[in-house]
Amino acid sequence: MGYSLVDFSHDVRAILRESDDREGRERVRQKLEALLRDRDFCATYVGPGNDAGMEQIYQDPELRFCVLAYNMTEPRTSPPHDHGASWAVYG
Repeated sequence: MGYSLVDFSHDVRAILRESDDREGRERVRQKLEALLRDRDFCATYVGPGNDAGMEQIYQDPELRFCVLAYNMTEPRTSPPHDHGASWAVYG
């Protein structure tokens, strides 16, 4: 059995309720690694058959964190930048 977006969202919600700090973000990063190893998730949201661009695929109704899928047609780099009061984990 794979690790789905539903599994990831549930785990992230539990992590952030427990520790919304550097340690919690590291645990979220580890869960994102697991999600990105799931072939079904990748085929559905970030595979080559998906439309280019950014799509919000989940927003938590309680904690309001979002999961975004980026499908770029060309390699992309971004210099270090500030997310203000929010933070991001990229995978």
